[in-house]
Amino acid sequence: MSTVLLCADEPILAEGLRRILENAPGLELAGCCPKPEDLREQIEAIQPDILLVDLTADVTFSVLSGLREVVSTSRIVLWVHAISTELALQAMSLGVRGILRRTLPVDTLVRCLMRVNEGELWFEKALTDSIMTANSYSLTRREGQLVALLSQGLKNKEIAYQLSISEGAVKV
Repeated sequence: MSTVLLCADEPILAEGLRRILENAPGLELAGCCPKPEDLREQIEAIQPDILLVDLTADVTFSVLSGLREVVSTSRIVLWVHAISTELALQAMSLGVRGILRRTLPVDTLVRCLMRVNEGELWFEKALTDSIMTANSYSLTRREGQLVALLSQGLKNKEIAYQLSISEGAVKV
């Protein structure tokens, strides 16, 4: 039996997922974590096979980056209303194994979770098409350092200190 840990702050959503997974062979909702800051503790306690994360404003790039350190065997799937191409690329670079829209049918949700659990990736064709056609930009080494610090959620002043440059240079 494969276990799923849901990170969502909506109790009705968690109950609905539990009922859906009751009828899905081989999948079980092991728990629900309403706050991203409590996720690390829940992952260590439950050790789920799949981590289904409801993408809300509280789930930032730094939260996803922190999950990568904790999640060794769990596969992460983002559950989204919509997602930008840029955020999807960032999520993929952090090891997210699937991105699933919340508006898809129940059988698609179950199929996604089962496939991801089997080691496959799950990204909708429209999303992968937009990624393939997205413009890529080449950054200098210094710009890459700045983006890496920015993606960790550091403020301009903290980035300036880390890179030994002025806060104005960070803003530019």
